[in-house]
Amino acid sequence: MTDETGGLSRRKLLYGLAAAGAAAGSGSGVAAVLTDTETTKAQFTTGSFDLDVDVLSPTSWQNGSYTASLGLYQPETASFELAVDDNPAYVWLVAPCPTCAPIEEKIDVTVELTNHAGSSTALFEGSLREFRTAYDSGGALSTEALPDGGETWTVSFTWELTEVVDGDVGVEFGFEFRAVQGRYLDDPQAYDLGLPECDGCDDGTDGSNHGGDGDVACGKGISFAAFCSEKSVTQSDVECTRTTCGDTDRAATLEVATIPSHVDHVLLKYGTKLDVFAYDGEPTPFSINSGGENSDLTLVATYEQDGSEFPESGDPPRATNNPCPGTYWVKYNFEDAEWATGTDEPTGGGE
Repeated sequence: MTDETGGLSRRKLLYGLAAAGAAAGSGSGVAAVLTDTETTKAQFTTGSFDLDVDVLSPTSWQNGSYTASLGLYQPETASFELAVDDNPAYVWLVAPCPTCAPIEEKIDVTVELTNHAGSSTALFEGSLREFRTAYDSGGALSTEALPDGGETWTVSFTWELTEVVDGDVGVEFGFEFRAVQGRYLDDPQAYDLGLPECDGCDDGTDGSNHGGDGDVACGKGISFAAFCSEKSVTQSDVECTRTTCGDTDRAATLEVATIPSHVDHVLLKYGTKLDVFAYDGEPTPFSINSGGENSDLTLVATYEQDGSEFPESGDPPRATNNPCPGTYWVKYNFEDAEWATGTDEPTGGGE
């Protein structure tokens, strides 16, 4: 084929994600359907090249479609091997425009590139909507060209459902790899693939992390809230409610009506993050949002989850089953509708 944009070799991969609702607290499943739909070859007067994309995993995906179950906090990964024939080429990843469906904010995406030398680079970490926003105009996988002569790159795409999905929800997802011969470009970062501009989402969550009213910042839905203190604290001491944030359907706001004055920190767990807010006797009621923006308390730290722990939070680290190590604490898990308490003798520390 002749390509008027300078010669593109394309490989399109489509994902269909269907989220099936389940009873509150039991989690929801997401089915991932992967289909290899198109390969085209770009031809030039100086020669031709073909971008070849092979599926490395899941191994059960050979031809046609692949379907697997994806539960809450159960990541799935698809890996692809990229190679070019005859001529080195720069390669781009192109995502479709955001659909602005709420499910886009409940699926986390990680994209990683491993080059021919075995060096790995994390290209993207964020929500599905943020991924689509970042790559809807195309993003170069590297400032270096993919070598020819049998060298390969591997792109790994991992997705994870981080919030319970209520009801039957579905979202389709696809992306393309596009390549241009290296001889034609000096700077791949400045190359324009000529893709149409996407419209933003009316609810303001197309990467801006703001609610539809324009005034309320909304992170991901809160899975649990914890209250830390150097004195004993129980569920009867605390009255709190999880509410939706702004005009979104995300339960990303915690409203606190009652709290002991000796509590020193309030924690919010959402997705794979833990926000730590300082409490210094502020009057009730007050509210805080996941992500910390437009909250009545001061956000002092945010930690990333690894397994059941938050390794950067201290020694010993905060954990989902012990959010306030070395102090008393009470925690309410909204997904399970259960309270838990910790009675460790205080040893000091904290943010």
